[in-house]
Amino acid sequence: MLALTEGMGFQSFVVGKSNKFAYAAAVAVAHAPDKAYNPLFLYGKSGLGKTHLLNAIARQIMAKSPKESIVLLPAEKFAEELDLAIKKNDVHGLRGRLRQKKLFMIDDFQFLAGKEAAQVELLHLIEDTLRNGGQVVIASDRLPKEIPNLSEHLVAKIQGGMIADIQPPDKQTRVEILKRKAKEKGKEIPAQVIEFISDRIESNVRELEAALNRLIAFATVMKLEIDLQLAKEVLTPTLGAPEKEAAPELEVKPGHSYLIEEDRPVHSNLLLAQMMKNGYRGLEISRMNPGQLRSDYGISGEIIWLTDKESKNERTIAPSLEMIVHTIEEFLGQGGKGIVLIDGLQYLISNTSFDGVLRFLRRLIDEFSESDSIMMISVSPGTLRPQEVSILEREFEVLRPTG
Repeated sequence: MLALTEGMGFQSFVVGKSNKFAYAAAVAVAHAPDKAYNPLFLYGKSGLGKTHLLNAIARQIMAKSPKESIVLLPAEKFAEELDLAIKKNDVHGLRGRLRQKKLFMIDDFQFLAGKEAAQVELLHLIEDTLRNGGQVVIASDRLPKEIPNLSEHLVAKIQGGMIADIQPPDKQTRVEILKRKAKEKGKEIPAQVIEFISDRIESNVRELEAALNRLIAFATVMKLEIDLQLAKEVLTPTLGAPEKEAAPELEVKPGHSYLIEEDRPVHSNLLLAQMMKNGYRGLEISRMNPGQLRSDYGISGEIIWLTDKESKNERTIAPSLEMIVHTIEEFLGQGGKGIVLIDGLQYLISNTSFDGVLRFLRRLIDEFSESDSIMMISVSPGTLRPQEVSILEREFEVLRPTG
């Protein structure tokens, strides 16, 4: 049950600010299984490199262990095999094939949502692997607590290990990825073409590679030199023009607290940048890398990275509600007009509890109501339970940007 993808090793993984912690955790696990982080849970949106890291870990461990001692399964495939085993009355046989492995990996973990039998069986397999000194690695596009209908026991087991996220690549990383892929194919790609592609694909490594492959294939078949004009002709029909997002027309007032419902913290960041241009002091506490936020939105205020890792380049804060309250109170204590944006509510909830985060937010709402400052909370409703969204909407003034 090991089907590795060609070319997915550590040496071909481009490391940048957005993924360096996940990369370092994967390397540590590959070199010392069951010694570093166990289980290791990698999460990030589709196309950012989670599967690449799973493959790289497997290749590294295979150098010292037989192939048969490693399992790498997509969650959907695992659920299908379990259903088939149940129908054939051969669950014991499936367990025998999967248990007592040196390395047990599940990809696309989010597809187990609502599949109770598969969750129960997976929990047993994880416990068995850990008990026998094996390493468990799981990849998902969401945090465990953000996945609906997921067993609390399974969530607790996963969160007992290390959780490492991968964010969309910044401009520098996108450029390096394209250069690396071009070199692997033995092609010289002009810098202008690299810039053109990296400016139009900002959030998905897989799409970056696909665009480059499409351009190279076209140039090869047509026997043409690759230049900016050719890139525009070949890729613009599918990539379109670069998005130019304007600040949303949302009205916010001092002394008020707002819940901004959006899939990604785009409108809230644009609004933050706009309010700072209008003379407000700004503070953002975000799960996104601060360097990427400055680059993408031109934010000049202080940005604190919400993470439990340390950074040599950025100010960080752990997911401690008391620490965050203290930081915000210090900001408010400086007086004058201020605006605070918190992006990472789901991360705080997964590290504490919804009730704890709700008490934390109510405390902040009271603080801001007696100040000249504005609080904004960016949240994607789809990542919370409906009743949790409803509770938050009763506490805040709700803004729903369009477009």
